[in-house]
Amino acid sequence: MPVSRRISLTPGALVVLAGMILILPLEWTAAVLLAGGFHELCHALAVGVCGGEVLQVCFGAGGARMETSPLSRGRELACALAGPLGGLCLLLFARAFPRLALCAGLQSIYNLLPVYPLDGGRALRCAAGICLPPATSERFCRLAQTGCLTGLAALGIFGAVRLGLGLFPILAAAVLVFRAWKENRACNVAAGGVK
Repeated sequence: MPVSRRISLTPGALVVLAGMILILPLEWTAAVLLAGGFHELCHALAVGVCGGEVLQVCFGAGGARMETSPLSRGRELACALAGPLGGLCLLLFARAFPRLALCAGLQSIYNLLPVYPLDGGRALRCAAGICLPPATSERFCRLAQTGCLTGLAALGIFGAVRLGLGLFPILAAAVLVFRAWKENRACNVAAGGVK
């Protein structure tokens, strides 16, 4: 497969990039992009170490989506955690590159949330699939995701009402809830019907 087909950008990614350039100072935009690129590089390296192959990487408005050759649950778990753990390792360079370390740390914490399709949600599904029967695993992951999203929504409301942060915390929580709902709906349709 030619390299040009392996990496793609959606129009949404270009809109987000343009918005970042308009809103953030150039140094912060560069730090966000470098941290995100390093995060995806860590995923790709882990896939290669685990004997897999990266088939395609698509950058969209909601982040990057990496398609790989089939991996076992244990290897998929390692690959899902590689990106956030790599980003957390950049915290070691906080004195030399404070913006990059901050962006990488925040991206890693966000990606470790137990919400599918984030890395934390993928890792939770893999770990639960290894340790629990399928029906119990699915219920456990759904419960963990619902608890996390409920907590984030409550924090968003608290931040908006009690801390006076405006609508941003509520909107951020709403975007995450919508993204999780959309991904889970797509998974349910692919599995044979909406549940």
